[in-house]
Amino acid sequence: MAIPGSLVLCSLSFLLFLVPQMSCHLCLISPTQRGSMTGLNTQASKDCILLKPPCGGRPSEPKNAAILRAGQNTTVTFQKNLNHWIQKSPGEFRVNIGVEGTEKFQSLAVVKDNNEPNLHLYTVPITVPSDRLKETLVLQVVYVTNNPQAPPMFYQCRDVQIIDNF
Repeated sequence: MAIPGSLVLCSLSFLLFLVPQMSCHLCLISPTQRGSMTGLNTQASKDCILLKPPCGGRPSEPKNAAILRAGQNTTVTFQKNLNHWIQKSPGEFRVNIGVEGTEKFQSLAVVKDNNEPNLHLYTVPITVPSDRLKETLVLQVVYVTNNPQAPPMFYQCRDVQIIDNF
């Protein structure tokens, strides 16, 4: 017996609706995140669902560190791949810098989650610290959801090195 086309289409639509609802994603675009960025603009990108602190479980890449100049004003661009905003306790995005393996991360910026849609891009201005010269550090972006129906935090990192601003 053949299954009616409308039933198949309805079932597929239902499944496609559920898939993005099961996980949230945070993608670091600039500087680029550790590892792959496959499927960046797809709501279910496996490269953007990293839950293990401080860097989602991705290994350090110090030989591929982005170079930042001390005291420089620059921007960090990231994507909220799926919206987990709830009115009673909106979440936030944190941009931090620190040494991986320690709990000592310095906050560079905090952006409130204001219910922007899925795949929304954030461009956040930061000032590169001047007191961390020649260290290999981690630029970390954390999505704190504050949503009991979602994982509490999502992580992305990029290894960076700060040099003198001649």
